[in-house]
Amino acid sequence: MSILLNAIIPIIIGFGVSGIVSFFFRNKEKVDNGFEFIYYRLSYRKKMMRTLWNLPLIFLALISINIFADLQIYENLIIFILFLSGFFLQLFYNFYRWKKEEI
Repeated sequence: MSILLNAIIPIIIGFGVSGIVSFFFRNKEKVDNGFEFIYYRLSYRKKMMRTLWNLPLIFLALISINIFADLQIYENLIIFILFLSGFFLQLFYNFYRWKKEEI
């Protein structure tokens, strides 16, 4: 369970940095065509597409965590559920905002 406790601080820092960057790009023009390196400058349609591209990376990360981290089965299950729930929440949110933006 120590790895889960050690993950709390990086998660909080990640949310903080994400909030600051999101606030900075809030009123900027969004990119819908071509490649854009900065996630926060993308339209919701492109954000959803980038989220879908991350699914194989998520599975690779989960497999790597399962192989290299010496965790109990319930800790692996918690990490698996957190990764996939975060992925699907982000995917459905971007899809919802994209369709709302089209209307």
